Amino acid sequence: MKQVKNMTLYMDENLKKIERDSNNNIIINKPDNLNCRLNGRNNVISFDKGVMLSNESQFYLGTNNLIHIGSSRHTINVNISVNNNCSFILGRNNYFNGRLTSIVSEETNVVIGSECLFSFGIMIRTADPHLIYDSFSHERINPSKNVMIGDHCWIGQNSLILKGSKIGSGSILGACSVLSGKQISSNTIWAGNPARLVKENIFWDGSCVHTWTEKETKQRWHDNSTKWIYSNENNSTSLNKIDEILSTRKSAFEKFNNIRQILNCEEIPCMKIKAHLSNIGWVDYFQEENIGCCEQNSSLKSNHLEAISLSSTDKLFNLLYKVKIKNNGWTSFVKEGENAGTTGKSLPLQGFELSFDNKKYQIEYKVFWSDGSTSEWVKSGTIIESESLNIIGMKFRVEELQE
Repeated sequence: MKQVKNMTLYMDENLKKIERDSNNNIIINKPDNLNCRLNGRNNVISFDKGVMLSNESQFYLGTNNLIHIGSSRHTINVNISVNNNCSFILGRNNYFNGRLTSIVSEETNVVIGSECLFSFGIMIRTADPHLIYDSFSHERINPSKNVMIGDHCWIGQNSLILKGSKIGSGSILGACSVLSGKQISSNTIWAGNPARLVKENIFWDGSCVHTWTEKETKQRWHDNSTKWIYSNENNSTSLNKIDEILSTRKSAFEKFNNIRQILNCEEIPCMKIKAHLSNIGWVDYFQEENIGCCEQNSSLKSNHLEAISLSSTDKLFNLLYKVKIKNNGWTSFVKEGENAGTTGKSLPLQGFELSFDNKKYQIEYKVFWSDGSTSEWVKSGTIIESESLNIIGMKFRVEELQE
């Protein structure tokens, strides 16, 4: 078997490609003409299968960001910048007359539903981005905020949508509008600078009248459809649910695997780890994260690992693992999802071994020792142990193997 590094992580029977580079940046179903600048680590960029990007589309990512672009019968034309710990979610079958630009900053999110229409020159920003303070209290008064756009929204030419704005499904934002921090109800029209309510209880259809004659105009003068009426929003994308997940999950990896069912997209094969730390208790992690202590988190170095539990998506790896407990020696192998080690007995781990039976993948791991040193990366089936040092942290990584 040959290990392929920095290339394909996973490919399923439907040729849904998942690629990962050496900085744990993951790209799913990468379009051939993707223009993407990755300046950081641990990003997830997900495209539904068959997404078509314009050659002008660009993506910029810092660290730990999530971008998801839904499938569409139209070409996607976007310029997206997500800085650090941010998300940009685009639903399905959105239409772009020009290029949509979005800058997502300061750990915020932009979520856009499906079947929206974006005219020319649209800008979405979640930050000002410079700091503004109250002259008396000296407190900052311009925090960055999320932007949410529902399904089937029509955003007029040269509109600017700013932090804290929420546009309900079926609504229209008129040309050259500036919307900042306002909540727009579904099936309404807003316009102006600043944007104000113009009309309620409307719906719109995406048919284009440019070439119509009197005949087409008369035929479409009445429309009895209720398809685009969202009074109860039961038939719209679950914006609040997506926003809750994006705002409460820590890593881009975790965010994606928690919203994938809402977005109806494939899951990244991964490991999930629970570790019991001596001074904290049980903590959840994913394979891309340092378990327990790490080089960047010296505050945890007084902790040691007492127990660990591993699992994988859909039990992909069928994991078996065992640990060496101080003064007690090695445990027997336990199955995926079971605890290896002890809790509440102040008995640190001094060794670890992992085994699994999936020949498509290789799992590697390393440990952080109590003297500040770190082991080398080792392959599954390899024992890491010490007679005197405690394990205060661990890290895992997954690679696909190719013939």
